[in-house]
Amino acid sequence: MRVRERHDTLKLKDFSEDLTGGKADASTGTGDMTTQTLSGYLPVMLHPKPERIFVVGLASGVTAGTVAQFDEINLVDVVEIEPSMAHAASFFQHVNQDVLANPKVHLIINDGRNHLLETKAGYDLIISEPSNPWISGVASLFTSEYFQIVNQRLNPGGIFCQWVQCYSISLDNLRMILKTLAQSFQDVQLWTSHLGDLLLIASNEEIVVDRARIDYVRNLNRITESDFSKYLSAKTSGEVFGRLLLDREGVLEFSRGARTNSDNYPYLEFSAPKDIYRHDMEDIYQSILETSRKIVPQPVRALKDEQAQALFLYHKSKVFSGLEPFPKDFIQMALALDDNNEDFYTTYAEILLREKKYADARKIAEKGLEIGKTSDGIQMMIRAISFTGTIDEAFRFLDDNQEFLQNPEVEYGNVFFQAGLFEKAIPYLEQALRKQQGEEYLLAEKLGRCYEAVGDLKKAEHYYELSVQD
Repeated sequence: MRVRERHDTLKLKDFSEDLTGGKADASTGTGDMTTQTLSGYLPVMLHPKPERIFVVGLASGVTAGTVAQFDEINLVDVVEIEPSMAHAASFFQHVNQDVLANPKVHLIINDGRNHLLETKAGYDLIISEPSNPWISGVASLFTSEYFQIVNQRLNPGGIFCQWVQCYSISLDNLRMILKTLAQSFQDVQLWTSHLGDLLLIASNEEIVVDRARIDYVRNLNRITESDFSKYLSAKTSGEVFGRLLLDREGVLEFSRGARTNSDNYPYLEFSAPKDIYRHDMEDIYQSILETSRKIVPQPVRALKDEQAQALFLYHKSKVFSGLEPFPKDFIQMALALDDNNEDFYTTYAEILLREKKYADARKIAEKGLEIGKTSDGIQMMIRAISFTGTIDEAFRFLDDNQEFLQNPEVEYGNVFFQAGLFEKAIPYLEQALRKQQGEEYLLAEKLGRCYEAVGDLKKAEHYYELSVQD
């Protein structure tokens, strides 16, 4: 186990990564932080008042730190099989809220499954973070016997949360995990975190998704507000619903015909290692979405007002923006329910740009700006103009709308770059990089291409290397 850190001279954001056996189990990257925080927030949102928490796996400590910040929670037991992980977590204090110094948190060095089997304690939430079943020993945390042990340690109404990736896994193995889970608990749900990470939710009672409870968790303090905005891109409870994929009925339909994974028949332990180099994530998500369209989760069906339904669909379209082909029916349905939200038009314009329907994208972006001007809407319009208009038109639009832009240097640099004026793009992009504006690796890559185009290969090499740093 080791921790790798990056601090570079251009002041890109510091990055920490926790590697176990060479495999990254946690990091401060946006994707991992989304899953690490939601693994804590989601079960807290689904329980009316949790007090006792059990976390399998310390890793970065972000998930344990996320749940420990709630005053209503008075105990967080964290079991970790690797003693040196406690030292590794100290490198993540800036994001885990110095979790091991919290008096409510107790670190137990033991095997998670064995400890649950031995203890007589009951818990309101059990969060299991080891997520790659192809790693030696982890498949035993996905058997019916393990799920039964968890069920026995949950207090009435308790919530179980299990993180599992949907990359480096086959559709059949994921269906087997869900089938096994559904057979072990009265109620189950499937949620998505960062694209590529799934959260399995289970309980010995009906799981209630309460919008007021979601709002309470989201608005608890500045940390929760920041996490929901930065990592979950959710400003309302309706948007959080966008990550709910399947309820129990949907899980049973999705896993129909799958085998059950057990200690006596440990299919997953032997089949999961064959999946390491599989790239089935998009097919898996498309299959899940197909099921969710046929069987809309009950909590979503219970959304009565059209605005909440529209926000659910809008957020769902954002969550799955990385899929190919893009499931654009979600944003189209959102607009059908609420055609007065500028953010919806911006998202739809993005889809049309990806489909190379540039004129249509410009029209949709213009409609959004008629409703209200936002930074994202202005950026989308600039991109649309760059494909359908002239560079002078793009700069006039930029000059007229600078006040709405959070990262003006990025936009000016992008316009010059798109026009092939690389020398003029360089100072803007370098200034944006120094200010940490936008996605730094993309800015570094563009600077590499700019310097390559103007013949400065040494600087081009520098920025290309910067763009692919871990």
